[in-house]
Amino acid sequence: MIFSSSLIDFAFAQNDMTTQDDFIKRVDELDDLLTSSVTATLTGLSIAGATFLGRSFSDKEEETKRHTIQAQKNFIKAFSMFLICTISIFVFDFFEIVRGNPSIYVLISDLIITYGFFGVGVMYLIKSAKDLYIMYER
Repeated sequence: MIFSSSLIDFAFAQNDMTTQDDFIKRVDELDDLLTSSVTATLTGLSIAGATFLGRSFSDKEEETKRHTIQAQKNFIKAFSMFLICTISIFVFDFFEIVRGNPSIYVLISDLIITYGFFGVGVMYLIKSAKDLYIMYER
């Protein structure tokens, strides 16, 4: 059973096109950097952080409670952004697979949208970390 499972090739939804243009090749390499495994992991960590804060810190002083609630809201916002980023990666990869050889406009819009959602999600994680630091400092 183990041997038979090692014979199955892994499927990747990234574009495997071979192009002659260096610009398109660089854009395609940038597209392959951000994969769904990165965003899905951060999605899970964000919702776990929000759940942990909701269950652990219910009765503290008012200032700590305010930072706890703000950190929890930022974790939920980060969860939403990473989830949207993961879905958009799948959607754009589906378009790349269906069309075969995607245009440069699809590749650039893929980069802008997915990295935009990813950047906003990271920003909310940083805000949550700052609130957690302030909360534990007290």
